[in-house]
Amino acid sequence: MRWFVGGPGSSAGGQAGAVTFRFLPDGASALFGLRMDAMTDRRASLAEICGRTGRQFEERSIHWRTMEERIDAGTEFLLARKPLSAPDPLVRDLVQRIEECRGQVALAALKRSFAISARQVERRFTIAVGLTPKLFARIMRLSWFAEHAERCADRKLADIAREVGYFDQAHLNHDFKALTGVSPKQYFGAVGREGAAHEPAQAAPTQAAAAARHRPAAQAPRPAWPRRGPPARSLPQKHARASWRG
Repeated sequence: MRWFVGGPGSSAGGQAGAVTFRFLPDGASALFGLRMDAMTDRRASLAEICGRTGRQFEERSIHWRTMEERIDAGTEFLLARKPLSAPDPLVRDLVQRIEECRGQVALAALKRSFAISARQVERRFTIAVGLTPKLFARIMRLSWFAEHAERCADRKLADIAREVGYFDQAHLNHDFKALTGVSPKQYFGAVGREGAAHEPAQAAPTQAAAAARHRPAAQAPRPAWPRRGPPARSLPQKHARASWRG
């Protein structure tokens, strides 16, 4: 059985029975000593990341037949691993502020609140998280929109979009397509849902839309949508959130 460490935008490959441990935005960087800007939209085997201990873990995993055994073993492995570096306090502070504001934050002013240059703030954040602060904020806003929209299926998407910080439906449509590759209508399967279908039909692509379409995948990861299913199992919040799906 193969185990992987993935950066932002990577996935479990759609395999049935996959076990997924969700790290805090900067958690994998500290735990495995990785530059997450080099891991964006890609994954590497646990053996590649952890060497001998990773290979031994993968060899033992062929004997684990149930989901419960895999979850327990993976949790034990991560808890036993000594972090290779301490989380960057500046990055953790910035992540927390962006999450608290659900992406609706004036990043320029926020960067100036630190005692180093804005360029250094962005560099440290990107190394630890794998995304720029601006892209991370966009994903947080879009994730909040998706969560809100799924909870309030009787409301217009345009109204929800304005509440979470989008200027209008066109702004939502552009961000949604750029970050996920699909429109809000396609994502929500919104046949008959009022406010979800206000998109130009087969409109000629604008320069911005064309740029988004040809942007490298590493710059357009899919947001971490709320997942329905079994309850999450949590690791200590210092480094990771854990979840699983069968």
